[in-house]
Amino acid sequence: MQHNRLRPLRRVAPAVFLPIFVLLASASFAQQSFFNFNYPGPNNIPLNGSCAAALAGNIGTPQVTSTSGATITQSQFNAALSGFDLSAVFTGVQTLTVFWQVADNQGRMANFSFPINLVDGTKPVLQTAGIPATLTFSSVAQVPAPPTVTATDNCGGTTPVIFTETVRPPLCEGGTFLRTWTATDPSGNVAIFNQTVVIIKDVSPPTITRAPVDGIAPCANVQAAYQSWLAAQMADFQATDPSGIASYSNNAPANFPPGCPTPLLVTFTATDSCGFSRTATAQFVSFDNDPPLAQTAPQTQIVNCSTNQTAALAAWIQAHAGAAALDACTPANRLKYRFKINGNNTDSAGIQAAFAISIFNGCGLQTIESQQVQKVRGLVQVDVAAEDLCGNSVALGPATFAAIDTIAPVLVGPPTTFEECGGAASDSLALADWLQNNGQLTATDGCSGITWGNFDWVTSDGKIGNGIAGQPATWPKVNFHDCNWHVNVTFHALDACGNDGQRNIRFQIRDTEPPVFAGLLPLDTLFCPNLTPAMPSLSDNCDTSATAAFTAQIAAPPAVPGGEYQILVTWTATDDCGNTASATATFTVRDTLAPAFAKFPADTAIACGQVLPAPDLNLDVTATDSCGAVFRISFDETNDQNPDPAVCGHYNYLISRTFRVEDVQGNIATRTQKITVRDTLAPTFAGFLDTLQTCDNIAALPAPTASGNCGQPVAAPMLASQIITAGSCPDAYTLTLTWTATDVCQNTGTFVQTVAVRDTMRPTFDLVPPSANVPCEAVPLAVNPSATDNCDESVGIVFTEIFTRNPDPAACEHWTNYGIQRTWTASDNCGNTRAATQFIAVQDGSGPSITCAADAILPALPGQCGADIYPPVPLGVFDECTSL
Repeated sequence: MQHNRLRPLRRVAPAVFLPIFVLLASASFAQQSFFNFNYPGPNNIPLNGSCAAALAGNIGTPQVTSTSGATITQSQFNAALSGFDLSAVFTGVQTLTVFWQVADNQGRMANFSFPINLVDGTKPVLQTAGIPATLTFSSVAQVPAPPTVTATDNCGGTTPVIFTETVRPPLCEGGTFLRTWTATDPSGNVAIFNQTVVIIKDVSPPTITRAPVDGIAPCANVQAAYQSWLAAQMADFQATDPSGIASYSNNAPANFPPGCPTPLLVTFTATDSCGFSRTATAQFVSFDNDPPLAQTAPQTQIVNCSTNQTAALAAWIQAHAGAAALDACTPANRLKYRFKINGNNTDSAGIQAAFAISIFNGCGLQTIESQQVQKVRGLVQVDVAAEDLCGNSVALGPATFAAIDTIAPVLVGPPTTFEECGGAASDSLALADWLQNNGQLTATDGCSGITWGNFDWVTSDGKIGNGIAGQPATWPKVNFHDCNWHVNVTFHALDACGNDGQRNIRFQIRDTEPPVFAGLLPLDTLFCPNLTPAMPSLSDNCDTSATAAFTAQIAAPPAVPGGEYQILVTWTATDDCGNTASATATFTVRDTLAPAFAKFPADTAIACGQVLPAPDLNLDVTATDSCGAVFRISFDETNDQNPDPAVCGHYNYLISRTFRVEDVQGNIATRTQKITVRDTLAPTFAGFLDTLQTCDNIAALPAPTASGNCGQPVAAPMLASQIITAGSCPDAYTLTLTWTATDVCQNTGTFVQTVAVRDTMRPTFDLVPPSANVPCEAVPLAVNPSATDNCDESVGIVFTEIFTRNPDPAACEHWTNYGIQRTWTASDNCGNTRAATQFIAVQDGSGPSITCAADAILPALPGQCGADIYPPVPLGVFDECTSL
């Protein structure tokens, strides 16, 4: 059977068509009372990601019944009254009025309306790609300004983003604070992105990034160069610290030290805002290659021997012969003056020696600086040079120092010499000795040696004479047994230049005194091993060879074996005149000499945690005793270790082993061995070196741990730096974390972690439309599902639609009994994709339709297979796909 198809509506004049439309519409509304109409909803239809929506497939089907028991023959959308097609796509928030046309088998028809609100239920999308959800810094000062975050909205327009931040921890302290970006679209949909910022407490000194460098300058302008160098180093000295650098300082003196330049070591200090500091050193060196400048030539000086030419020569040398020089770098009082004699370098001792040697040349006429000088006794000529502290020198010229002798020798001695002697022979010898020794006179001369001449004498008994040296027959003779005899003698002393010095003195005989002991103590001590008592001091007024002998006997035996005891010592002395003296002393014999160490362990140093074994007191330590045997060797050990394991003094300390050796008399010797314990090793880290993490799990990465080599406390590792290296996409990158940890002794270690961040998770769809079997007049519009991603805030969705149908519009299979495949493909910013598919089987589900009168057949209502834009005029019944 051939299908009956609606013929196209014949066009009529507007004047005829318009009244019919109005009449039908008015009549339709007037007949609403014949029907019960209920729209079940929904009244709100969400706009999709493109801020668009269609009513087809999204609105409910109204429930219609007859108030009179008639059969409902029509219940469908009225596009003409609604003003839009059911499949039309609307954009933006708005309210639509939907008209719905119903009819019963009694020929009654009515139109009902209900509102549909197109609402925006999609929150804005914050553009946060590349912004981590968690950041970690070693100081709050490192926190950068918040990045600018923008937002997009499905309904377009500019969506402002509001940034807020909680209170940050103080500088140098640790803690966390929260950054929040909030975007609200005009419909009140809110999108929020939070970022947690973790701050690690700053307990580390700065890191010097640009250290000072050494400087050098010539001595002539060293001060200006030094000041310029110091200013340049301070300007160039740089350090970094998470909390910022508070100050730069140095310990340099205000001026470069004077004198021959020596390297000046300067310590530069960088102090961070938390009070921790680090130092670097540099030295400034100066050099001096220029000799001094001559100012005053050396001066010749002639002195008289009687003025003590030795002191005068020393003063002349001390004054560098009156020469003077100046130097640009060495202060005048620090210039060194050098001397030469006959072209050979010499010093003050050499000049004095040369002058002394010249005296042996005798006394005579000398030419000094073209002048003839008489009685010159000594002369030395030198060449003088000045030398600065750096060894640069300049010749200043020659000068001469000479001594002349015009003053007679000076004789000094006692006016009277008493000889207390009881025998004539000894008196004669004493007199002869006295005369032979020139009456015990001392003759001095400022320049030359002394020659003693003949002497004149007069005795107390009236004898006179002229004594000749070496001829005793010309000397006076002592009267035997005349203790009051004396002689007055005039002695003559001649110097090398013939000057004569004289002195008259007396020799007097007297002998009344016995020998005298001195220096004895009533009780003295002898110390083992020397048991010989010291001879007391013995003197006699006449006998110079008097000696004393001693005898000894035990006065008190030892109270205990090996203990101390006493002896009585008696000395006896007699002079050659028969005068006798004796003396006694008691001595306590003691052993007070402590033993001596023969072998002893040396000082040493060990690492913390290392155990140094106790010494073997038979091998490592030995001792000897000079008076007996060693009784005991022992040792004690102490240390200054801080008992608190939380401080560095618990790991850096000094162990003292004091060894004690004792003899049988209780004499003790001690000696201490120093053992220095030090902690110099950096902490040891434990933790992953490299790992692979998903982009949404970075905050869960565990920090490394650190421990001390001796169990000492180590501060929790601090993140020193965090470097992000971009990868192939925004959510695939490499994160390099550098951690540092410092133990209580300030040993610092470094640990580097590499985190490969990857995005391998595909996006996830929400509310994908289900597959369905639908009649051809109720094919739903495509509704885009939403998609989310674990890392990407904005997921792109591509929609494709494929129809499987007869391509011929004239065939029924073109309008029904075909398939639609709708595919949505979501892709994140790293290329991970996921597809969702909806299958729709379209079938002929419509019942017979009302046919049109002859020459006035209208198409089916909009929404049915083959829908057109004209309103129907129900005059007959037809089926568009099946023959009636």
